[in-house]
Amino acid sequence: MSEGKIHLGLHFLSTSCSQNVTQRVIETHKVCLLMNEKHPANSINEALQYPLATLKVNGWNSEYIKFTRHLKKESVTHHVAFTSEDLTSLVMCIENSELIAPLPSFLANAKMPFKSLSLQAYNDDIEVVACVATTHRNDPFYQWLVTLVKAI
Repeated sequence: MSEGKIHLGLHFLSTSCSQNVTQRVIETHKVCLLMNEKHPANSINEALQYPLATLKVNGWNSEYIKFTRHLKKESVTHHVAFTSEDLTSLVMCIENSELIAPLPSFLANAKMPFKSLSLQAYNDDIEVVACVATTHRNDPFYQWLVTLVKAI
């Protein structure tokens, strides 16, 4: 981005983002527990008896997983059995196992063979951001580009 080769990037909101990058929130999603459609769990308490699969995104949750930190704070026993930096691998894993995964709610609506459980007590939204070089943040082209991505 800083070299002008990339106009815009999409990422999750990061508190440790470089000052050279401006983040503009384009969408907000609730976190839900996602599992394969034949999973035996029908409640949060039942689901948390099963191992977790977590998504690790460099620059967003590379130091810790917010959901597992929340479970520890609430004294909920849990076991992370699978962690991936690749969303496709994680989705395939939960599709073919009894693992559960805290993921953005839009995945529950993606016509995939999953069921989801709302995590209303876990009040932490995932914000998706458009990232542009700070030097271009007020440039009309970049403002238009962010608006265009937000509309999609």
